[in-house]
Amino acid sequence: MSSRRPIRRVGGGTFTLEAFKFGLYVAIPVLATAAYNTPGVMDNLTDLTKITGKSGRWAPQPSVGPMPSREEIKEIRRRAEMEEEEEYQREMAAVKAVVAKKVADPVPAVGGWRQRLVPGWFRREK
Repeated sequence: MSSRRPIRRVGGGTFTLEAFKFGLYVAIPVLATAAYNTPGVMDNLTDLTKITGKSGRWAPQPSVGPMPSREEIKEIRRRAEMEEEEEYQREMAAVKAVVAKKVADPVPAVGGWRQRLVPGWFRREK
């Protein structure tokens, strides 16, 4: 017989213990979220008067203004679309100008592209 000892698992324990630990690992955050994530509890947590005695809040409440009417929303969208179209037209005009310049002068003035493609020892001098 062998005198070797059986290998021990790190963390040890049975399947039921591991299942219980995993259940706690999952359940605690879920229960904490359900318990603390309500408006009343959040108001109490962020209220400074209960903690420091000073009036105010930790996080300022967002101010909500009056909602614009449907006509105002349509006008804002129309203006935004017009600005996008104008910007697109400016960009396309710039691209067309660059393309037109390249088409008008396909070979650069210094050396040209053919001269760069042919090795120096193979060039014919005029």
